[in-house]
Amino acid sequence: MIIDKIKNINEYKGISEKLDRAIEYISSNDALSLDDGKHEIIGNDLFAAVAGYETVVENEGKYEAHRKYIDIQMISEGYERIIVSNIDSMNITHAYDPDRDVCFLEGPAETILEAGKGMFCIFFPWDAHKPGVDSSRGRSKVRKVVLKVHV
Repeated sequence: MIIDKIKNINEYKGISEKLDRAIEYISSNDALSLDDGKHEIIGNDLFAAVAGYETVVENEGKYEAHRKYIDIQMISEGYERIIVSNIDSMNITHAYDPDRDVCFLEGPAETILEAGKGMFCIFFPWDAHKPGVDSSRGRSKVRKVVLKVHV
């Protein structure tokens, strides 16, 4: 898991070639201005999913984890809390769905992130993450661009 301001995203090049391609896309395009929906960038190897939602209280959120993709979540509007735990400390509540590349889990919170406009988080396959939770600022409308990077 990585969290930082989008303006610093180039500092994270070198982790992997595929992440580098995503970082280059973010650096040379206005990804935060994409319309809602799915946007193919490099076929299924790199695409963006854009949506807005309202945050919820923590017990209404769900931990999710992915096997095929790394998430780069960028917030263009609002504030949210994202709760993160290693999947090794979690229990699966809904089995992995390979078509949607997601499983849902429950377990203890290990890290609590406060993220807002202009920030990004990178979640790897071992990072169970529960996004969309009310932040310390309270309930918020969030708009997020999620780049899905095939591992």
